[in-house]
Amino acid sequence: MLEISDLEVRYGSIRAVRGVDLRVRAGEITALVGSNGAGKSSVLNAIAGAVPSAGGRVWFGEDNLTGKTPEHIAGKGISLVPEGRRVFGTLTVLENLRMGFRGRSGLFAAELDRVTSTFPMLNEYLKALAALLSGGQQQQLAIARALLTKPRMLLLDEPSLGLDPLVTDVIFEAVGRLRESGLGILLVEQNVHRAIALADRIHVLKDGLVVHEGSDAAQALTMLSGSFQKRTSTARTTAATTEEVS
Repeated sequence: MLEISDLEVRYGSIRAVRGVDLRVRAGEITALVGSNGAGKSSVLNAIAGAVPSAGGRVWFGEDNLTGKTPEHIAGKGISLVPEGRRVFGTLTVLENLRMGFRGRSGLFAAELDRVTSTFPMLNEYLKALAALLSGGQQQQLAIARALLTKPRMLLLDEPSLGLDPLVTDVIFEAVGRLRESGLGILLVEQNVHRAIALADRIHVLKDGLVVHEGSDAAQALTMLSGSFQKRTSTARTTAATTEEVS
């Protein structure tokens, strides 16, 4: 189980994440949702070691991963699929996948079959440059590359961002199957209705704080609606004040 306690992330004087607590169990999907700038990606990046935490603890099973390097954390079985996919465009699909593989070279073919069974489209493009793939194909490549590390916990940051509804269906169906395989998944997703419908547990993040935790989709949507309305109202008030001053 992944357990985060009192996690803080700072960027200079800005507290992006303020004392977040959450748990993600094996074979479950936990959705972390909230408005833009709520701190969702910062939570994932801090767990993966991509940004330093300013406080709190990150435990994965018996391992304290607080302050460890991304390489150490990945070696313990946590893999991050970052927002924007970040595939290596000048490498082929196969070369991208090899970069994610951890193990003896003789085992690569079997592992490749395993991940392409989740995303069979990749078999058609193994020799193609990753830069030539569509956004949806690149997203499938990014997730498949992460799966080749044989993680026990997968961190997904905005997997449907910029994708059309049909490709989004493919991604979410695959994520559901990965849960059935026993993988724990922490999902950050801008398509909140899809994320909440898929998730076993939901955390609503607002201004770096968890303001709701549970499995009730209706309650989570109510909290999100209030958060969005307050943010919109604040923005309108600020704009009106600026206009009056000018």
